[in-house]
Amino acid sequence: MQSEARFVPSGLSARRRCAFLRRLTFLAARQVIPAMPRLLSFSAGAILYEVVDELIPEISSGEHSNIGVVFFTVSLSLMMVLDTVLG
Repeated sequence: MQSEARFVPSGLSARRRCAFLRRLTFLAARQVIPAMPRLLSFSAGAILYEVVDELIPEISSGEHSNIGVVFFTVSLSLMMVLDTVLG
């Protein structure tokens, strides 16, 4: 209840507060939906980096060398582009 106090005007009944929060959520969702492809691609890239870095420890062996992870990501991206272009 305390976290919603920043968004909900004071003095509203429970029913009006719920309606206000529904409208606020609807408006926020309408703003986020157009950005979803970019947000999802960013999160997919972050997950790919973590998976490669953690599950294939030999690829990042050494003094925090990320060159293996970078080459893996570039090669995977190149493979996906060639698969799309050459179909």
